[in-house]
Amino acid sequence: MKQRITVVGAVLAAVVIAAGAAPVLAQDGNIENTEPVVFKNVVTGEPLSYEGQPEQEITEAVTNFNETGENPYDGDASAIEAGKEIYESNACSGCHMPDGTGGMCPSLVDDQWTHEGLETDKGKFEIIYGGGVGAMQAYGDRLPQDDILKVVAFINDLHAQAK
Repeated sequence: MKQRITVVGAVLAAVVIAAGAAPVLAQDGNIENTEPVVFKNVVTGEPLSYEGQPEQEITEAVTNFNETGENPYDGDASAIEAGKEIYESNACSGCHMPDGTGGMCPSLVDDQWTHEGLETDKGKFEIIYGGGVGAMQAYGDRLPQDDILKVVAFINDLHAQAK
């Protein structure tokens, strides 16, 4: 009987994977179906292409983020400080100002988002990686995904401090 349950579990997992959802083993031992996180271009709605930097290191933080859409660097003081340095050295502060209040580009510290979903880590990552309209260029071919996550953590910190 145990062997049959194992086979049924394996078949169920294969069906879930084939359907495009990632199986997750819950604490009660049952397989749960979770939808995969799909990152999209905020302008076109097309899935983001990760061909810009094939040689980049895919860190544990990036792997976790790609699975959950939640930034593991949120609240991490050293990652926020690194994100601030990346933000300042990559022209972000020139358009959004050092304090994120906006200049020629939108404020990052108020609750007025120009694109749906930008209040989330996933949305912030999507626009930094894939770009937007106007002056918002894509940074996916210039910054590793790990650095973008650190910038998102810094932006989240700026936003929290402004409240």
